[in-house]
Amino acid sequence: MTILSSIGISPIPLAGQIVSFLVVYFVFKKYLFGPILENLDKRAKKQQEAVKAAEESIRIKDELASTQSKMKQKLQEDIRKEFAKAEKAAAEKRDELVVKARSEAKKEAQKQYEEFEKKMQAKEKEAREKLSDLVINTTRKILQEHLGSKTEKGIVAEEIKKLEKIKI
Repeated sequence: MTILSSIGISPIPLAGQIVSFLVVYFVFKKYLFGPILENLDKRAKKQQEAVKAAEESIRIKDELASTQSKMKQKLQEDIRKEFAKAEKAAAEKRDELVVKARSEAKKEAQKQYEEFEKKMQAKEKEAREKLSDLVINTTRKILQEHLGSKTEKGIVAEEIKKLEKIKI
């Protein structure tokens, strides 16, 4: 104690200051820094979830594109096979039938080809619509979870409306 007194420090006020400091420290830790750190952790977790959701959306989009490409190749192969079958049948009947029968066979082959093309176009359109709906819904969900101010929500709503109008 004499050492503290010799340098001009009183032990009782020093003890009071230490106690005051500890009280302020624990109050700040519990009621100020604790909730702030908790909110920061929650926000980081939400951001990680958003990144995962975005990555999943990209993966799904890639899968859809791959599936669409495979379907298109298969459809083209089927078209070639059907066209080859139609040509073979027409060649066999050509020898047996008159000119009238040949023209009817060609008309039928063309009709089947056009119907197949219509079906293929319908499937491609359906795939594009599903993809655009998925992208719009995923974007809407991600942005709604992470944007808080009214201005940002207004911008998001406006952009989503633009996306819905565009539809691939």
